[in-house]
Amino acid sequence: MRKLQKQDILNATESLQQYAMDLSPLHARIRENEAFWRMEQGKGTKSAWLINALLNKHADAMDNYPQAIVLPRHPEDKQQAESLRDVLPVILRHNRYEGVYSDMWWSKLKYGTAIQGVFWNRDKNRPFGDVHIKNIDILRFYWEPGIDDIQDSANVFYVSYINEDNFTKKYPNIKIPTGQSYLLRGITRKNLIPVIDWYYKTTNNNGKRILHYCKYAGDSIIYASQNDETLCDKGFYSHGMYPFVCDTLFTVKGSPVGFGYMDIMKDAQTAIDAINQALLDHARLSSKKRFFIRIDGGVNEEEFADFNRPFVHVAGSLNDDAIREINVNPLDSLCLNLLHSKVDEIKETAGNRDFNQGSTAGGITAASAIAALQEAGNKLSRDMIKSAYRAFTDVCMLCVELIRQFYTSPRQINIIEGKNNRFISFTNEDMQAKKQSLIAGEDMGWRIPEYDIVIHPQKASPFSTLAQNELAKEFYKLGFFDPTNAQQALACISMMNFDGKDELMANIQSNIMQI
Repeated sequence: MRKLQKQDILNATESLQQYAMDLSPLHARIRENEAFWRMEQGKGTKSAWLINALLNKHADAMDNYPQAIVLPRHPEDKQQAESLRDVLPVILRHNRYEGVYSDMWWSKLKYGTAIQGVFWNRDKNRPFGDVHIKNIDILRFYWEPGIDDIQDSANVFYVSYINEDNFTKKYPNIKIPTGQSYLLRGITRKNLIPVIDWYYKTTNNNGKRILHYCKYAGDSIIYASQNDETLCDKGFYSHGMYPFVCDTLFTVKGSPVGFGYMDIMKDAQTAIDAINQALLDHARLSSKKRFFIRIDGGVNEEEFADFNRPFVHVAGSLNDDAIREINVNPLDSLCLNLLHSKVDEIKETAGNRDFNQGSTAGGITAASAIAALQEAGNKLSRDMIKSAYRAFTDVCMLCVELIRQFYTSPRQINIIEGKNNRFISFTNEDMQAKKQSLIAGEDMGWRIPEYDIVIHPQKASPFSTLAQNELAKEFYKLGFFDPTNAQQALACISMMNFDGKDELMANIQSNIMQI
């Protein structure tokens, strides 16, 4: 495969500039949403009904933080899958993934899309290197418009900005870019040099589709895997995929990004702010007395305006026409009704009803009834959390593939189990292609171990916990734990569906054996 040349870089930059122009409406919407998040939209008073809705959605997501379980697809890979089940949480912990997950959800709620990058960092965990997971700024991420899946893009670009001094220190052999190749229309920042990470897919000499990576500034190549003799024919990452995962809230046809709750609620928030401003203006007018004074009425205006003066001098006789109070008409109830309507609109749109926040409106005070309403009202949250789990599955699969490629040397992994910890030695040796046994004398070739990722919430929602506790007490009252009722209890529980069902049935079964 031929090496990258200067003209290839210029062509890539031209594609990047075209992507930037096509994505400018998306970037404008994201900046507008960020202004709403900072409560910088428009002028006048601002309320936080929209922010409150997003806070509740984010809290729901973090209450159900995901945990990945690795399962084998072939019986021979069971032991390695169990090791990966231990190693994967350690990688996430080293990347402080709970913080990454939290920031991802803020982006998803505000902009409708969060993008996570899963890379191999050679400088991390020296001398081995390790997996690096981070959130990607969507305003610096560029792809081919008109596609649904980021993996279908012809190119993917991520732009970083470095000032000249740091650029010289970091890349001493690269000249500071100047001229037209340095200027990127629409994405150039003053006094900062754009450094572009360019990912693209091509075909190697064997006809296999592979992924390559190039880092460049201006028209100078800093690194190119296509120019690396060890990688030119097999690609930068063996999995052959762009190392990015797009997690959308509400999908849009023809785009890997979507829109979020802020997009569908900010019009109602704008109306609420306008009504609030009108109410405040009316309150100011109503709270301060003002008067009409006839020019020839003979009233001393300075004395009249000073409430500390006991006497106000008048020239000539004083009648009703000389001075008259300006009356402000009471505000029409339509304004207040419209305000409450817009507030309810935000609550209904976000599914953020009062009982979701623990309110006992409507006369409901029983804890079990409130928990039941909360569980029923959280179906929107459960749906959006499941979409995040699908993206988390893709993140974990990219981690597994990087482990398969780069964990070539044995390394000690510290597994934390409650207050205890244990060390295991781990390598990717058993994850490589394996020669299959002959079947009926026929060579079955090589098999690459594959794994499934199953996601479970690591932290159960307190609402679910309360409902689960109520269910356990109800079982106790009905005598499910009485050995003489064990058969009936098992028949009843077998028709139910709840967390911990199998463990409970096993305990009841053990009661039968003790009789």
